[in-house]
Formats: sequence, C-alpha cells, structure tokens
Amino acid sequence: MNQIIVLTPIEFPASVACMILTFIFLLVFNLITSHYTQKFIRAFSPAVDFLLKWINVLFCPAFILIPKSKPISPREFGVVLALFVIGLLVSAIATALTVNAFKKLKCYLFKQHTLQPSDEPKVARIDLDEDSVIDVADDDSTLNGVLDVCEPISNEKSHHHMDELVKFLGDYANPIIYFTLFIPSFIAYLVTDQALPVQLTLNVLCFYAALAVPTRIRRFLHPIITCSGLMIFFIFILQLIKGRTLDQGLNEFSTGTRYLVLLDPKRRDPVSQPGAGDVLYSLLDGSIVSLSFNMFKYRRELREHAFEMIPTISIISVASLFLYPLIAGAIQIPSDITLPFAVRGITTPLALNIEAVLGGDVNTTVIMVIVTGILGAVGGQWFVQKLGFGKDDYITIGVTLGCNANAVSTAALLETNLKAAAIASLSFVLFGTIPIILVAIPPITNTIRGFAI
Repeated sequence: MNQIIVLTPIEFPASVACMILTFIFLLVFNLITSHYTQKFIRAFSPAVDFLLKWINVLFCPAFILIPKSKPISPREFGVVLALFVIGLLVSAIATALTVNAFKKLKCYLFKQHTLQPSDEPKVARIDLDEDSVIDVADDDSTLNGVLDVCEPISNEKSHHHMDELVKFLGDYANPIIYFTLFIPSFIAYLVTDQALPVQLTLNVLCFYAALAVPTRIRRFLHPIITCSGLMIFFIFILQLIKGRTLDQGLNEFSTGTRYLVLLDPKRRDPVSQPGAGDVLYSLLDGSIVSLSFNMFKYRRELREHAFEMIPTISIISVASLFLYPLIAGAIQIPSDITLPFAVRGITTPLALNIEAVLGGDVNTTVIMVIVTGILGAVGGQWFVQKLGFGKDDYITIGVTLGCNANAVSTAALLETNLKAAAIASLSFVLFGTIPIILVAIPPITNTIRGFAI
C-alpha cells in the first residue's frame, strides 16, 4: 500500500489507508454474505484481539525517548500548560453541547422522543453459524460436574492444588517466558553489544510490572508512564554496565529503521539495525488496521446515532485541527510544540501518522495524547455530569470522551459504562480519521504549518 501511495502527490499513512479500505471491504462483503464475513472475522480475531489488547505497550517507545527531546523554558512550559488545560475544558464543553443540540434537532425533525435512560441501545449482533451451536447433551462437562460431587473427599485437596497451579500458570506464564528469554538476551548483549533482544524483552517485562500496580493507583499512574519510567531506568543501567551514556542507549533503542525502510524496494544504501523501539513502532501500524474491525463491530450503533455523531465529530475535529495551531502560534509557542496541539485528542497511532505529515515533535505528541487520555479516564464522566448530563446519557458521554480523550478514556469506560464505551470507540476512530484525510491535501497541510511559524 505504501508503494502505491508514494506514486501519488499526496501524503497519506499507508496503515490508515488499509484501515479505511478494510472497513469498506467488511461492509461490502457483509452485504454479499454475512455468513462468510463472520468466518473471515473469526479467522483474524486472534491477531486483531492481540494488537488491540496490547496496544498500550506499543505507545511506550515515544515516551521512553522523551529524554532526547529538546528542553523548553519555564515560560514556554507555563503557556503550553495553560493552553492545554483551557483548551481541553473548552473542547469538552463544546462537544457535549454540540452533540446534545443535534440530539434535540433529531427529535424535532423526525418527531422522535429522546432515548430514555431505561431504553437499551441496539448492540452489535454476532451471526453464529451451525458450527457455533453448543450441544449440551453431548457436552461431557455437564456429566463431569455431576461426577465431581461423587468423588472421594480425599481428592478435593489435590484438585484444589491443581486449580491453583493452573491459575498461577495462566497469570504468570507470559512473564515467565519473557524473563526466560531475557536471560540469554542479556548475556548476548554483554558479549556482542546486540541490544534489540534484551531491550525488547525488558520492555515487555516492564509493562507487565506496570500492570501489577493496584487498580486504584493505575487509574492515575497509567501503565504507559510506569513502563516507560522503568524502561528508561533499565536502559541507563545497561549502559552503565557498558560504560556508556543514556543517550547512546536510547539511540540503540530506536535507530529509525522500521519495516517501511527495510521493505523499501528503492533502498540502496545500508541502514542501521532496527532497535526494540522500531519493532514496537512497526507493530503499531498493525494496531491501526485492527481498528477497522472495531468500527465494523459497532456499525449498527454508528447507523443508529449517525445524525448526532457525525456532524459533531466533524465540527470538533476540523476546529481542533485548525484552531489549536492558530492560537498556539499566536501566543508564540514553538512550532514543534504547536503542531502536536492539533492532534491532542486523537488516539496515539492516528496522531503519530498526522504529525508525521505535519512535521511536529513525535515525543511531544505522545505526551499530550496520553496525558489528555488519562485526564479523561480519571475525571471525564464526572465532568460531563457536572455539565448537567445524566450518567445514563451514553451518547453525550461517549462522543465527548471519544473526541477529547482518545482510546485511553475509552478503555476506562469499558469498566464503568459499556454503552458509552461503544460510542466512544466509534468517536475516537472517526475523530482521528477526518484530520488524516484533511492533512493528505497539500494546501491544508501548508496552511496548518503556516499557523505554527
């Protein structure tokens, strides 16, 4: 796909193009045959679920590389912080009021009553074929459950120990495997200076350690922040052993040699070996394509609430893309920090692709996106309710958080409000897709860059 795009005069991320085309393919294929569409989705589900489940670990490289970023003055930091906070509040209020206005307009135009809290939204239907039907009569587990009651009491203790062993292996099998891989990787690093295996396994182990933090603390101390902090510390230790500096270790972690560079048929010059960060960055493109399956899953919700969602998302998305750089440039914030403001509410994979076109600082982009998401996850629902919207108004909550606090807040909604999480999933994908399409148009890109000068 990237080789096709480079032949055109537009700049457009190949991964996002694949996401859009995959979504269109699923819609058309489902119209032709829903049965085989479900089989197709089930075939790709393991890979899609894996990429979406562990997408946070793919965000870590940009955070880990923060020490390489250019420092800013205290004045610049204060101005950036003020615009960050005020902009987030204004944008969230504008989103909530806009989506609510379109809800009322929908009721007026179509003479429908507003959905009451007790009403249930339509949810995605899963088509099952005859192979998915479970025949209870042939299921040995039912009989085994009865026979278990008749087993001697002396076996209960051994069964209990076996259950504990199975649970332990289920919870810790992956960390044990990665730690086992880390040991020879560390030895190889000491002998050969090959950093990729040891840093990659160490990055995954740090993320598992971040997930072990209690949930109440993890709400504020996001795993991406914890993992990145641990990883910076361990890279420093590895370099200390070798008598090198942290900067040298970070240069090993990401050399810039990603899969698009390695697979470029026009490449003639030798390139550096990829680092652990480059591997994770490359997998991030796969997670972007996986979002198309999520969009297809909630296609019925999109159709049901398209009247409220699409105009609101379009207005807020376009306004954010233009107004943030305009205001930031007017108050003389440096251009490499100004441009990331345009994508602060967009989920990280899409934001990174937009910044690659605009030319903003990647590390600043990730910091803004993750901090915005964490703030939305911690206080987003509370803030929307303080604006006068009920906790059962899942459309307003979902669109507001999806447009202003990206996938991080959506993940938090999965634990408290499944209806709002479904709407937020659609919102953050659409909210990020619109700017990607716009920045592919050179005059628009040049205009936004001009604001930041």
